[in-house]
Amino acid sequence: MIIYKKINYDDFDVIISCGRKSVIPSIHLKNTANKKVFNIHIQDPKVDLKHFDFIVAPEHDAIEGQNVISTKGAIHYLTENEINENKDYLNSFIKKDERKTISIKKK
Repeated sequence: MIIYKKINYDDFDVIISCGRKSVIPSIHLKNTANKKVFNIHIQDPKVDLKHFDFIVAPEHDAIEGQNVISTKGAIHYLTENEINENKDYLNSFIKKDERKTISIKKK
């Protein structure tokens, strides 16, 4: 049985995975790499956290560890229109004197 498509490229330094379906491929690629590979998983991987260099998970996942970076929110499929319509609500969660807020928009 094929679990995931074979990657025919073996010169990589970083793996960034997200979601439960990418946990096993990320661990496998890290363990079988010919060199030191740094892997980061976004969301709770539901496996031993030691398999990852870093885990970026929202606070509501309630996971803790030396390699866990906790975030206020989670990844969502929001359209630009939805963000604009809810700007006042979303801005209420941003404190002007706290950390920077980063968002990424796919073009």
